[in-house]
Amino acid sequence: MVRKLLTLVLLLAVSSTFAQTRPGSIKGTVKEKRTGDPIPFATVVIKDRDVAIATGTTDIDGKYSISPVDAGTYNLECQTMGFATYKLNGVTIYSGKAKVVDFDMTEESIMITEVVVTAPEKLLETGKTSDIVGSEDIKNLPYRDIGQIVGTTAGVLQQEGSGGFSVRGARTSTNVIFIDGVKVRGDLNLPRDAILQTEVITGGMPAQYGDVTGGVISTTTKGPAPYYFGSAEMLSSSMFDNYHYNLGALTLGGPIIKNKQGRSLLGFLLASEFQYDGDGGPRSLPTYKVGSEKLAELQAAPIVAASSGFGVLNAADFLTVNDLVTQNYRENVASTAVRTSGNIKIVTSEKTTLTIGGRYNLRRGRSGSRFNELMNYDNNAEYLREDWSTYVRFQQRFGNPTDTANGLIRNAFYTIQLDFTRNRGWNRDARHKENYFNYGHVGTFKTTYVPLYVFGSDTITDPNDPNYGKVMDAYVQAVNQSVGVDFTPSEHNPILSNYTSTFFNLVENGSIFNTSRSLEDIRAGGGLLNGDGPSSIYGLWGNVGSIQSGYSKFGHIAALLDAILRHYRARPALVQIAGPPDLRLLPD
Repeated sequence: MVRKLLTLVLLLAVSSTFAQTRPGSIKGTVKEKRTGDPIPFATVVIKDRDVAIATGTTDIDGKYSISPVDAGTYNLECQTMGFATYKLNGVTIYSGKAKVVDFDMTEESIMITEVVVTAPEKLLETGKTSDIVGSEDIKNLPYRDIGQIVGTTAGVLQQEGSGGFSVRGARTSTNVIFIDGVKVRGDLNLPRDAILQTEVITGGMPAQYGDVTGGVISTTTKGPAPYYFGSAEMLSSSMFDNYHYNLGALTLGGPIIKNKQGRSLLGFLLASEFQYDGDGGPRSLPTYKVGSEKLAELQAAPIVAASSGFGVLNAADFLTVNDLVTQNYRENVASTAVRTSGNIKIVTSEKTTLTIGGRYNLRRGRSGSRFNELMNYDNNAEYLREDWSTYVRFQQRFGNPTDTANGLIRNAFYTIQLDFTRNRGWNRDARHKENYFNYGHVGTFKTTYVPLYVFGSDTITDPNDPNYGKVMDAYVQAVNQSVGVDFTPSEHNPILSNYTSTFFNLVENGSIFNTSRSLEDIRAGGGLLNGDGPSSIYGLWGNVGSIQSGYSKFGHIAALLDAILRHYRARPALVQIAGPPDLRLLPD
C-alpha cells in the first residue's frame, strides 16, 4: 500500500512545477564534548517557545534528522542520560533548506545540569547566491513593502518610481515572485507582520523554478503558533506635514484547539493593514501650480484672440511667475490600500496537516503626473488594483514515529497544494466612470444647411416631362451649405465646453475675423468639437480641462495544482511528533 501511495505521489510531483513553498529540516550530530565520541540514542526536541512540536533520536553514529519542519525560529533541546541538558535558543529554519545543528554535550555534574546557548547567525557565507531576510530584520528596516526589502539585497537594483527591481542587470519582467508557493501576478505586498522570511535568489536557480532568467523572490508568511499573540500599530503624519501618511495594522494569531501536550490542533493567523496617503510620492523640490484665482480665470476662458485677428491662442501661454504658487505636496493624488493575509492550520492526524490560507490586496486612488500637476490636476485619472489568492495545502509524513527499523521512508513526506489567483483592475476618469460617451463630450452642435445652386446643364430624366431626355441649361443644386451652427455646452465636461463657448463669443463680438458657420470653421478657428482635446502649453504642461484617461479594464485568473515529494537520506533515526510514542491525535 505504501509503495502504491509513494508511486502516485511521485508521479504527481514529477508532473508539477515544483514551485510551492517547501518546509525545512534540521539535522546534525550529537557528540561528547570532551572526547568527541558520538552519542547514540540522544533525544533532540524542537520547541516553539515552550511547546514541543517534534522530536528526533540519534542513531548509533550520533546523527539525527528531523523533517519536515515549518520555517520559523525555534528553541532546540538535546537530552541524554548522564549529560547536562543542552538548550539552543533562537535557531532559524528557512523554507526548503536543511539546518545543520551539532551538539557538544557536557557530562552532568552537581555544578552543571543545564547548558543554555543562543544560536548565532553566520555573518558571511561563501558561495551564497541567495539572501534571506527574516521577520526581525524586516521590523528593523525603514521599509514595509517587499519590493523595498528586496532592494536591500546585493545585486538587486530597485527602480525609482515604478518600484520594479532588476536582478544582476536582467529585465524586470524576467523576475518571478512567490508568496507561500503561489506565483504572484499583481501587487506583491503583504502586511509586514505577516512576513516570516523573504528569500531573494540572484543566481544558481534551484530546479523547481525552471528556466527563470532573472531573480526569484520567495516569501513565506507566518503560520499559527501554539500560543496566543497579537499586535496593533497606528502611524500618522497628518499633524506634522501635508503628505497625510496614515497606517493602521492589526495582527492576531494562536490556537483554537489544543491537545493535552499543548500542541495546536487548530490554529489561525490574521494580519491586516490599512493605509492612506495624501501624497505617496512627494517631490524633493517644491511643486508649482497655478494660483486658484488665475486657475478659475483659465477654466472660464481658456483661449484668447490672437493678435493677428485670425484664430485663438491658449490663455495659459501667457502665464507669468506671479501667477504660480509653490507647495511641498502634489494635488489630488490621494490613495488608499488594504492588505490582508491569513491562514488556518489543521492537524488532521498524527502524520497529516491541512493548511488553508490566502491574501487580499486592494489599491485605489488618483494617478498624478508632472505634465498635469501645474493646472490640470483636478482631472487626474482614477485607478483600482485588486489581487487575491487562496491555497489549500495537504502534507503527510511517512513512517511510524515508533518504527526504528524502516529508515527509508521515515524522513520522507509529500505535499499537495492547490492555489487560485485572481487579479483585476481599471483606469478611468473619476467623473465619467463607465459612461463611455461622456469622455470627450464637448456639447451638442446643431448645423443649419441651405441648398447651394450653380448654373449648369442637366438631363431631364422624368418620363412624364415633355422635354424628357433633353439636355437643358438651368440652375442645379450643388451641395447643402452650412450657414450656421448652434452650440449647447456639455454638462459633462464644462471646462472643455468653455473652449468652444469662448470661440463663439470672440466671433460674435468681432474680436477675431473667423466665422462659426460650420464645424470646420469652429475647429480651424480654435474651438473644440466632440472628441477633441486642447493643445498642451509649450509641450510641457497639460492644459486645463484635458481628459487624462480613457477607460481600460483588465482581469486575470489562474489555478495551479502542485505536488512535491521529498526524502532526506540519513541513517536510522527516530522522528516523531512530540508526545508519547503511542499518541494518536485522530484515528487513522
